[in-house]
Amino acid sequence: SGKANLERRIIDNEQWYRLRHWSSRQNLADDPKYTPTSAWLFNSMANQHANAMDNYPQSVFLPRSRDDEETAKLLGPVMQTIKEVNRYQRTYDRKWWDKLKAGLGIIGVFWDFKKNGGAGGVSLRRINPLNLYWKPRIDDIELSPRVFELEEMDRDVLCEIYPFMKEKTLALNLNDSKFNSDETNFDSFNNVTVVHCWYKKGGK
Repeated sequence: SGKANLERRIIDNEQWYRLRHWSSRQNLADDPKYTPTSAWLFNSMANQHANAMDNYPQSVFLPRSRDDEETAKLLGPVMQTIKEVNRYQRTYDRKWWDKLKAGLGIIGVFWDFKKNGGAGGVSLRRINPLNLYWKPRIDDIELSPRVFELEEMDRDVLCEIYPFMKEKTLALNLNDSKFNSDETNFDSFNNVTVVHCWYKKGGK
């Protein structure tokens, strides 16, 4: 409930982006403010997105002291390799569309134990803001003692990862705040909602 206003704004902005704002306001069909469905908004956003992609960020590490100069030189290529392995340019592209439409774009940085043959590695992925929950009325997500992310997962895949879940009753569709989907034959019966929880322990 603390995030309801934000979710309504995100969904409303998505409808405007898809030129469906008129159909979602049938009771205001006579209001000229809502009747146009031209592509001027998309063109404006496309120009902003092009500017963002032209300014794709490069990883630059500066030494804090002379003793750190060699380390800083090594970190640049390492970070560039991490971004290339994770196809970060595509993630950056999707994040910017989120930012232009919803006002915020979220990229998660995770340690994936299954990468590199079990040795582990850094994963970078875009997170849908509708699927993220944190403590209300804070201006820094780091101040939230817990952060939750909802993910739709195939029931069979979940049970393969966590075999003990085969005997559990699995909840469906915990997150009702979704965009209107263009997929008419999507089978949600075999999908369950997985709740990931990150929390701080000992101040970390």
